[in-house]
Amino acid sequence: MYLLGVLVVSTVWGFGLSAATSVASALAFDYFEIGRAPSSSVFDDIAVIGVFVMVTLIANSLAFLVRARAVEADLRRGEASEAVTNFGRSQNCSPRCDGSRTRSLAAPPRPRCSAR
Repeated sequence: MYLLGVLVVSTVWGFGLSAATSVASALAFDYFEIGRAPSSSVFDDIAVIGVFVMVTLIANSLAFLVRARAVEADLRRGEASEAVTNFGRSQNCSPRCDGSRTRSLAAPPRPRCSAR
């Protein structure tokens, strides 16, 4: 539950805010979950919080990489679409009814010979 909030923030708003959310989630986890255990020592609390923060920061890094790859894929898709459009124009394509472009396969008309 605590990690899910961190992942949502990291995928939508970026690494800086998600790092702060990681620390806040770790403190909330400590207060609501670990604080209830009467037999836990301070060292155990610090170890659990440290592991939680490390896991959330790794998840933040992965979410950042996924978001960066998605932006890169969108840019490449736009470049590919533009290249296909420019190639179609250079090949003398004619538009179809559905809006796509196809190359005209019909041969140009042959000149008719005059009567011999």
